[in-house]
Amino acid sequence: MKIPVIALCDTNNILKNIDVCVPLNNKGKKSLALAYWLLAREILIKRGTIKSRDGYKVSVEDFETAGK
Repeated sequence: MKIPVIALCDTNNILKNIDVCVPLNNKGKKSLALAYWLLAREILIKRGTIKSRDGYKVSVEDFETAGK
């Protein structure tokens, strides 16, 4: 299908059929929240929705779940 597969991986993952690996701690809630926060901010900058990194007013805590 020619769809690139991007994975958020730590050192204990198998990279078969993965096109791009973003290395991070994928077990921690705060680490994943930070990764998604950074990705969302950069996508909005590339789309032109926000002009700079200072224009992103969402906090990292907004990406964390309220669960256990």
